[in-house]
Amino acid sequence: MIAIPARDADVFVAPALRPGLAAPRWDGAVRLDDALAPGLVAEVAVALTNLPFHLEIDDARADVRWRCTLTLPPKLDPQLPGPGWRLVRLLARELPALASAIVGRAVTVASPHTLPLISLRKGSYLDDTPAPTLEAVIGLAGAAWPAAWGGHTELPERGVAWPPGCGTIDLIDAGVRRRIPLVRRHVEAMSLHVALVPA
Repeated sequence: MIAIPARDADVFVAPALRPGLAAPRWDGAVRLDDALAPGLVAEVAVALTNLPFHLEIDDARADVRWRCTLTLPPKLDPQLPGPGWRLVRLLARELPALASAIVGRAVTVASPHTLPLISLRKGSYLDDTPAPTLEAVIGLAGAAWPAAWGGHTELPERGVAWPPGCGTIDLIDAGVRRRIPLVRRHVEAMSLHVALVPA
């Protein structure tokens, strides 16, 4: 079994995923709880929730979610939110090594300076559809809520339902079918959706 690789001094993954631990069993989908460093989600929530999310409706995929893509320049700019840069470093350094160890093949993030954010709000849903590519979903929700409210990520072929994540990393392989039931309450869960490509 492949062990989780060592990290550099910029630690953005919580100690629960410390180097040397056996990587979780990979069958095409896995959730890593408490994957982000303590406090990162709270900082990101403050910095990113006021971004201009727009409603996007994809009739072909029966997909209704709010989206916003934040692109940060290659060099650090102190005028831009600090937590965003922490996410960039997570995507550039931590996530590729972690995901590669778990899925058993070398993968990377094609554009770590691009942060594709999705917000689940009342009226959001995703019909049963296969994931288009290996994807990492980084949960930035402030709190979970009951499944009866909708918004959980369901993997019908695996009998799994994950609530909106807070500090979680979900890895979902290409072709794995998933759905998100209609969100029925005035709640919000933000997440970062990142495609992982061959390194």
